[in-house]
Formats: sequence, structure tokens, C-alpha cells
Amino acid sequence: ENLPEYFDEQPVTKILQVIEKRYGVEIIFDEDTLSRCFITTRLRDESLYEQLDLICTIIGATYKEVDAHIVLESSGCQ
Repeated sequence: ENLPEYFDEQPVTKILQVIEKRYGVEIIFDEDTLSRCFITTRLRDESLYEQLDLICTIIGATYKEVDAHIVLESSGCQ
């Protein structure tokens, strides 16, 4: 499957879904909270964690691994 790697002002929720597909991992997040978070980024060959670190830095979120899932916590975007 050809997944996009460049995102121009795309919702973080969409980018997280692409990361889920790319790495075969489930990322748990609050869709309502993240619905106003839009970012521009490029996903290259970085590891899953490097990509999550980047996204979390941009939107001021944190994540943790819980039972083979990633739980992303954010207070959302303005």
C-alpha cells in the first residue's frame, strides 16, 4: 500500500492513522480533542518513536506504550 509521506496542513488524526497502517500499531487518542490540530510534516524513514516524538512536540502532546498500544494524550489545539 502506498501511504502518503508529506502532509500539508493535515489533521493530526489522519497522520496518526497513516502511522498506524505503516507500523501495524494501534494508536489510541481522543479524536475530538485532536480534531483542531493541523500540522505540516514529512514522514520519512524515521522510527515509529521518532515520528511520535515529532508530532507530540509540534502539538504539545505526550504518549506512552500500554499493552502493545500507543496511548497519545493531548489537551488539543486552538
